Amino acid sequence: MPYKDPEKRREWNRKWNQNNAEKRRELNRKWREEHPEYNRQHYENNSEQRKEYQKEWGKNNPAKVNAKSGRRRARKLNQTPELTDREKLEIDFLYAVADGLGQITGTPYEVDHIHPLSKGGIHHPRNLQVITEKENLRKSAKIIIT
Repeated sequence: MPYKDPEKRREWNRKWNQNNAEKRRELNRKWREEHPEYNRQHYENNSEQRKEYQKEWGKNNPAKVNAKSGRRRARKLNQTPELTDREKLEIDFLYAVADGLGQITGTPYEVDHIHPLSKGGIHHPRNLQVITEKENLRKSAKIIIT
């Protein structure tokens, strides 16, 4: 590192990280693999900050949280087919639409599985629709196309 001045050092680090993003990720990955005890200890020592960060991130990214939850539920039921990047974006977009509609109208919207996961449906864009929370609760695990 060429600088002793902390401000210049930070600036140099920032530029190096920008210009060497792939190398930085690889170095970080190797270091984490070689020091699992540090990672575990850091995780335990910073659990409160991590929880607070995750809570704040969740508030700022509700559509992403909902999309992630949908993927988790489908994965749990082993009903997520291999999705292309485009299909993954379509699913994320549906959750963003539901969130946006809810903010605009003041009525909560949800992404619903047309053919419910519990009835053998899959977590795929063709099996998803955006409906109000009330409609989704009324629908429950029935197959109803709106």
